[in-house]
Amino acid sequence: VVGHQAEEVKSALGEGFEYVYQDKRLGTGDALKQAVSFLRGFKGELVVVPGDAPFITSSMLIELIEHHRQTRPAATVLTALLPDPSYYGRIVMNGYIDGYRQIERIVESKDASSEELEIKEINSGIYCFDNQRLLPLLPHLSRSNKGGEYYLTDVVELLNKQKLRVEAMKVEDPQIVLGVNTPEELKRAWKILGKRK
Repeated sequence: VVGHQAEEVKSALGEGFEYVYQDKRLGTGDALKQAVSFLRGFKGELVVVPGDAPFITSSMLIELIEHHRQTRPAATVLTALLPDPSYYGRIVMNGYIDGYRQIERIVESKDASSEELEIKEINSGIYCFDNQRLLPLLPHLSRSNKGGEYYLTDVVELLNKQKLRVEAMKVEDPQIVLGVNTPEELKRAWKILGKRK
């Protein structure tokens, strides 16, 4: 799903992909809604990765998919512990089911209470969904939040209402899930990439 600077993204990735356009930036849930016609009928795991996650590796995505296939939840969310989670969405946990960490909900930082802002476990924005469980929920996303956006994170609560499991898979190296949203974060990303060479 492409939107802002779509032509630059297409040029960088090439012609071997199907591109879906998100004309208005109405949130992550809306971005996925744009792809429903391509996803309808697909049975299997749907991996969602934001475009601003430069450090995610193919091996981490494979690990996420394998974990999801092994434990069979409706969704698996890649999480990390950050000492300063700043603007990241927070993971509100709901204990363990069958030995796996269960997520109650994900709260975006701008919508979080002061108590929720103290949570250090963050949402990476990287998910593995059971596609057939996810797609029927997308029409139920609403824009009733401070950002006026359709949050994909709201799917977690919708799955919980259906008594379906949503698991957290915490990464050991939090750098893997860091996003790039500001010039300062871009500068930090270049430094990290320089050290990895």
